[in-house]
Amino acid sequence: MSISDEIRERIDIVDFISQYVDLAKRGANYVGLCPFHREKTPSFVVSPEKKIFHCFGCGASGDVIGFLMRYEGYTFKEALRMLAEKAGIRHTEKCKSEDDKKQRLKEIHLIALSHFREEFFKCEVAQDYFYKRGFDESAAYDFSIGYAQEEDRLLNKLDKFKREEILESGIFSDYDGKLYCRFHNRLIFPIFNENGEPIAFGGRQIKGCDGAKYINSPETILYSKSRVLYGLNWAKKSILQKKQAIVVEGYLDLIRLHTENIKNSVATLGTSLNAYHLKMLKRLSPVVFMNYDTDEAGIRAMIRALPSFFETDVEGRVVTLEQGEDPDSFVRKNGREMFIERLNKGKELFSFLIQHYKENIDLSLPQGKAEFVETFLPIVEKIKDGVKKSAYISYIAKESGISSSLITSKIKDKPTSFNIETPKKEELLISCIMADLDLLQLVDDIGQFKELFEDERLRILFERLWAIYIKELPYNVNEFLEQIEDEGLKSYAYGILTYSSDYSLRGERAFKELLKSAVAEKKTRRLNEIRKRMEQGKDIEELIREYQKEFSALKRLKNGE
Repeated sequence: MSISDEIRERIDIVDFISQYVDLAKRGANYVGLCPFHREKTPSFVVSPEKKIFHCFGCGASGDVIGFLMRYEGYTFKEALRMLAEKAGIRHTEKCKSEDDKKQRLKEIHLIALSHFREEFFKCEVAQDYFYKRGFDESAAYDFSIGYAQEEDRLLNKLDKFKREEILESGIFSDYDGKLYCRFHNRLIFPIFNENGEPIAFGGRQIKGCDGAKYINSPETILYSKSRVLYGLNWAKKSILQKKQAIVVEGYLDLIRLHTENIKNSVATLGTSLNAYHLKMLKRLSPVVFMNYDTDEAGIRAMIRALPSFFETDVEGRVVTLEQGEDPDSFVRKNGREMFIERLNKGKELFSFLIQHYKENIDLSLPQGKAEFVETFLPIVEKIKDGVKKSAYISYIAKESGISSSLITSKIKDKPTSFNIETPKKEELLISCIMADLDLLQLVDDIGQFKELFEDERLRILFERLWAIYIKELPYNVNEFLEQIEDEGLKSYAYGILTYSSDYSLRGERAFKELLKSAVAEKKTRRLNEIRKRMEQGKDIEELIREYQKEFSALKRLKNGE
C-alpha cells in the first residue's frame, strides 16, 4: 500500500475537512458551504465511504490530500508529509532519509543563526534600530537578534552542504542561477521550535531594504507557520506556572512583554490563531488571552479564531488596549503594571465580540438584526456541547432581540437546502462501477449497456473502466481519478462518485435494479420519440413495427424476463 493510500485509510476525511468547513449529514454523505468559492446554498459534498470531496458549484474535488493542497496552497509533497505525520505513518527507509534531511537543515539554521548574530554586533544601523525601540544588548543576546548581510561569507560557511539543501532551508533563493539570502539587509528574529532549535527566521525591513516590512521563512520540512508559535520555547514554563497564555501578533510585542517579565506570552507568525496552536497551549494552560489590535483586521482575526476556541474547549479572553496601541508601544508608554491591570480586566472573547458588533451594527433595523445573528450563527453551530450551545444562543437572542427558538430553528433548518442536482440513472451506474469494477461482470450486453450513456463524458469514463476490466489491470479508484488529465472530466467523475454512497447503491442486487431501471427509462424515452414521429404522418408502418418491438422489450424487462 502506498503512503497516499495509507493516509486515505487512516485519516477520516469528514473529521479532517470539518476543521475547515461546517458540515451537516445528508444521507450517507456530508454537505456544507464550499471553502473554495462564495455561495449561500451548500453544494460541497464529502463522502466518508469514498473518502473524497466534491463541490457541485465550482467543481473543486479530490481526496484529503487534494483538499489540503487546495486549501493551504501546499505542494503534493508538502501535503503528503504533513498528513503522514498526522496519521502517524512511518516507513523506516523514508523516515531515516527525512530525519537525515531534517538534521542537515537544522545544522544550516544553526550556522546561519550564529552568522546573523555576529553580523548584528558589527552593524551600527541594525543595533541603532533595535536599541532605539527601547531594548538593550541583553535583549539582543537573549532573543538571538541578528542582521543579514555579507551573504557570501555565510555561503562559505555552508560549503559542506549541497545547493539543493541550502535552497530547501528557505534562507536562500535562486535568482538567475545565483543564491541570494532572502533576508538581505534585514533585522533577523530567529524562530525556534518548542525544544529551542532554530527552524526558521523572520526579517524586519530597516534602512536600504526593499519589499514587505516583515517576511518569514517559507514552509519547509522544519517549519510550518500554522504549527509554530514564536516564543513558546521561552514561554512554556511561565504559561504552565501562571495557567494562562497571552497571544500577540508581532516579534517586538513578544520581546517587549518578555523583557518586562511577562513571559507567558507567545506570537503567531503571520497566520490566524488556529486549533493546532490552541491545542499546543492547552497542554500548559486552560485560558488563552488574545492581545490583538482592535481595528477591523484584528476583530476579523478574533472572529476567525473563535470556532477554534470552541473546538478545543479553551477559554478565550481579550486584552484591550487603546486604538493604535500594541503591547510594545503600550508597555513603553504606560509600564508593566498598567498592562497587567488590563490583562486582569480581560473580557471573555465571545462577549467582547458580541459587544463590538452591537456597537457597530444598527440593531434597530431588521437588516442589522439579521446581520448580527448571521455573523455568530456559523460559530455557534460548531459548539458540540448542547448546554453551552443553548447558553450562547440565549445570549445572542438577548442582545439581538431575536427569539432563541427562531435562532435555534435557523440552525436546525440551515442544511435542508442544497445546491446539488438529482443524478441521472446513467451517472449512478458509472458511480457504482467506479466504486466496484467487478460489477461489470453483471452486464450481459455491453453494446446495449454502452448505448445508455448519451453524455459523452459518461461514455469516456465507461470506456476507460471497461478497458481496465477486460484487460484485468490493477484497479484503484483514487489512481483512476487522478490519471484523468482533463480537469473538467476529473471533477465530473469525482462528483458522480459521491452518488453511490448517498443513494445506498451497494451490492449486486442494487446494481441490477438500477441497470434495469436505466434501460427501462431509455426505452420509454425511445417510445415517446417514436410517438412524436408518428404524429407527423410519415413512415407510419415502419414506426409501428419499431414501436411494437420497443414496447415488447420494455414489457419483458418489467416482467423480469
